[in-house]
Amino acid sequence: MKDETNIEKLATLSRLYISLEEQKSLKSDIDSILSYIKQIQDISADETLETSPKVGNLYNVMREDTEPHETGIYTEELLNEAPLVKNNYIEVKKIIDQDNQRDK
Repeated sequence: MKDETNIEKLATLSRLYISLEEQKSLKSDIDSILSYIKQIQDISADETLETSPKVGNLYNVMREDTEPHETGIYTEELLNEAPLVKNNYIEVKKIIDQDNQRDK
């Protein structure tokens, strides 16, 4: 940073009290952070690493995002395995009583 007034403005904007000693320390810290950011910005796109998804020396293979089977093809089999069925839905025991819930 060019001077302490920028740090004072930053402290005012963030509503923080920063002592003179802390301002000097912050100036040094901010200067090194900005220097590091400048180094990152100076790296050209040609120098970056390959971004292909790899696992070790192997490429990650994923299937196409499509429907694996026709919708509803296993519905009857699943319903046959359920202990209670009502109107083509699996019936389960009620575990939440909304009438007796406490106000949060």
